[in-house]
Amino acid sequence: MAECMTMSLSATAKPSASCLICTSNFDEFSDMAALPCGHVFHSHCAGEWFKQSQTCPQCRRRLRNPKRTS
Repeated sequence: MAECMTMSLSATAKPSASCLICTSNFDEFSDMAALPCGHVFHSHCAGEWFKQSQTCPQCRRRLRNPKRTS
């Protein structure tokens, strides 16, 4: 995946927050990816997004040194 950090919901987002990619709400079991620009998405959604694009889905900031995981 591109330069991001994976974390649990309690570390970052409110339960009412949702993933901009899939539009589903985050819950206490969500694995999330936080990008350097501060935007947060489900880890799986971000992984799929970065197979096609090297920018943040929300602000379109280009990420440096994209890394992909299988």
